[in-house]
Amino acid sequence: MTLGTYNSPQTTPEGSTSVGAGTAIVVNNEADDGSTVTPLPAAYGRIGLGSRVDAGIKAAPYVLFADLKYQLLDRQVDVAADFGISYGVPNTVGAYPALYVGTDRFYAGGRLAIISGSTGSENTNSGESSLFSDEITFSGVVPGVVVGASIGDQFRVRPEVNVHLPTGGGSPMVLPGIGFRYQFGQGR
Repeated sequence: MTLGTYNSPQTTPEGSTSVGAGTAIVVNNEADDGSTVTPLPAAYGRIGLGSRVDAGIKAAPYVLFADLKYQLLDRQVDVAADFGISYGVPNTVGAYPALYVGTDRFYAGGRLAIISGSTGSENTNSGESSLFSDEITFSGVVPGVVVGASIGDQFRVRPEVNVHLPTGGGSPMVLPGIGFRYQFGQGR
């Protein structure tokens, strides 16, 4: 599952590309040894495929993500629909329908993370860990929202906050983050 968004309702103009990097910050206040802070870095790129359509790819530790975005409205307030898929190690797949609304400088959005996977657990006979013994399977839907800003033009800084809402109870996961993007070619 990818935890940072680094995406807005604007699409990369046709013929242009952009590359960037960012990190979401996970704060765990429930750790046995006190609070822990873990950065989750990602590198990403987008390419404009046509009028109001672009595609992106993002790589983060143990996860590869790809998406296709279509800008439904290109007005004072932009609206875009996005659909992404991911594959994570050891064996996790995800689908991410999303809707983003905003301007060139401020955006908000909502998405669902539909996750399914399996992982091995400790082999009780030998005490060794193996991906092929005592497999655990899981699936779930995690709704989330993002609020972000975009500062700059060809080079942009994108501070954002993602909130993932567990459907099985528990506290929301609040992930502040920051992204940096450089666009090659024309447009925003």
